[in-house]
Amino acid sequence: MTLVYINTIDMTSKICSKCFEKDNRIAGLEAQVRGLKARLAQNSTNSSRPPSSDGLNKRAAIPGSQRRPSGKKPGGQPGHKGVTLSPVQNPDRIVSHEVTLCDCGEDLSGLKPDRTTTSQVFDLPPLKIEVIEHRFEVKTCPCCHRTITAPRPAGLKGLPVEYGPQIKSLSIYLMAQQLIPCRRVSELLHELYGIEVSIGSLTQWSVEAFHGLTDFETAVKRSLAGADVVHFDETGMRCSGHLHWLHCASTATHSFFGIHAERGSQAMDDFGILTGFLGIALHDYWKPYLKFAQCLHAFCNAHILRELMFLDEELGEPWARRMRQLLLDIHACVKKTKTAGLKNISRAADRKFRRDYAKILRAGLRFHATHDPVFERGARGRTKQTKGKNLLDRLHDFQTEVLRFMNDFRVPFTNNQGEQDIRMNKVKQKISGCFRSFEGAQIFCRIRSYLSTAHKQGANLRDAIRAVFLGAPLPLSHPP
Repeated sequence: MTLVYINTIDMTSKICSKCFEKDNRIAGLEAQVRGLKARLAQNSTNSSRPPSSDGLNKRAAIPGSQRRPSGKKPGGQPGHKGVTLSPVQNPDRIVSHEVTLCDCGEDLSGLKPDRTTTSQVFDLPPLKIEVIEHRFEVKTCPCCHRTITAPRPAGLKGLPVEYGPQIKSLSIYLMAQQLIPCRRVSELLHELYGIEVSIGSLTQWSVEAFHGLTDFETAVKRSLAGADVVHFDETGMRCSGHLHWLHCASTATHSFFGIHAERGSQAMDDFGILTGFLGIALHDYWKPYLKFAQCLHAFCNAHILRELMFLDEELGEPWARRMRQLLLDIHACVKKTKTAGLKNISRAADRKFRRDYAKILRAGLRFHATHDPVFERGARGRTKQTKGKNLLDRLHDFQTEVLRFMNDFRVPFTNNQGEQDIRMNKVKQKISGCFRSFEGAQIFCRIRSYLSTAHKQGANLRDAIRAVFLGAPLPLSHPP
């Protein structure tokens, strides 16, 4: 009889080892599935994705909104001044319509009218190009025998035939402000005025405006560098077949746009606005901004609210809803305090908000301590964390920057000013697809900086562009 001894301890350890490996693999796959589902659930309301990424069914895909009902009725609000056509006292042209014949056949041509009714029609006059011939006298001085030619007006080069500043300013306005591609501008000028303006001429006029705005760009950079609060933002822009970055620095009265191959601090150094800036830089927590430690920083809370909405609605993290509501409550308190004409919220409100802020952070840290998977540390960088934990760390480490709007009423709650200023440049890319050359993108950015600043300062944009071709761009009339 042969006895067979089985080492049950070894078999048990092998089985436990396989089960452990299987459980780890299942946990890893579950975490991967959760991550993929979370990525699919992102849209423009709960992340930094643009609205264009929501797709054609964007309204059905958006689970929530940052907006809340205001309680106001739709339409114009009390005090809103409506705009409608009103008759003028002195019309440009009067057309009389006589009654010459009655329905019964009686001739009424010699009868005096009982009364006259009027109907004023507002319309465009026939569009026609105007050709102006400038004749310059040439005289010889009888004293010194020098030949003197009459000075030519500003904006004219003195060529035998050339286009004037009006047609140039209209073309630049259509291309840079209305974002119409140059080929379509050429077609439009032909259809409206019957003139053939080549794409080369349109490009040359853009180059002329670019060089005419050199001093303006220097001045607007200087003005922004000396402002109290400046909004900063950046967005991708296709240029010469490669991804470039369009950077924006703006206030309520000034705008600067610049194109660069880099997104980070190298571009910010080259533009030279942040290098000596001593005010408050408001942005959406792009880390290269934090390199400029000589100035104060504030974070856009609209981005934070979207991230909190995602954590609440898609990942079910209870602390996120409480933090989101707290930020909205602080914002409401600040607005109410501003309306009352005060410069600071009360000390009691400040202490309560900060106490609630810290309490929610602790609750969030406890949640992630018990729910987060354990990630293995890679060969480089820090250990991977979940989205919620990353946001918690940011809210903890940069509490001053997140809540700066609460104690400094110069700082807005969001970075909407910067995002609104940069938005039309993205529309340009959607229309044209890309910039064919880096020089073309630079030209567009400088002209857009000028037009955006002129618009903010209440100038007529056609007049502003015309002033560039006359050699005297509009001055910066307001401090930032």
